[in-house]
Amino acid sequence: MKENVIDPVDKLIAIRKATGASVEQFAHLVGFSGPNAADNYRQLERGKRPLVGPLVPLLDCLEPGVDIDTLRASVAHQMPAFVDLAPLGAEVDYEGVLHTRYPRFIGAFTGLMPDALRARVERAGYASVPAPADTELGQMVAIPLDPYDGDLTPLLREAARLKFGA
Repeated sequence: MKENVIDPVDKLIAIRKATGASVEQFAHLVGFSGPNAADNYRQLERGKRPLVGPLVPLLDCLEPGVDIDTLRASVAHQMPAFVDLAPLGAEVDYEGVLHTRYPRFIGAFTGLMPDALRARVERAGYASVPAPADTELGQMVAIPLDPYDGDLTPLLREAARLKFGA
């Protein structure tokens, strides 16, 4: 029986779309850099540049971690960009917010972390915003789940606004 094999270029495009990353963001994510990074990446998607070197095995590693079924991926993009990690009525040891789109991150509160973890997070220098003073949650820090060189502070502010309604 013949296996259903996905063309590497189709796989590349599907994985990028499933992550919700723009061409510019995904180019950086897979290792392109410099002023022509997005253009060089676009050549891959158009089939004008061969998929060679570590990119092919990288796609095989990324594929199980994302849903490349276009119907399910399009439904996933209808889901909220932020998910509260402590839904009403749930007993959890922490509060937080998950940003579900690229760049994905967990917005966690330093005031609820064990001292050793809080110290590590503070040393890491993650983007942070203050939680409301009456919550005693300390800072909401963006713990990245994807490689990202940009500033997560604007997204973190949005997460805090949604979490606290401010």
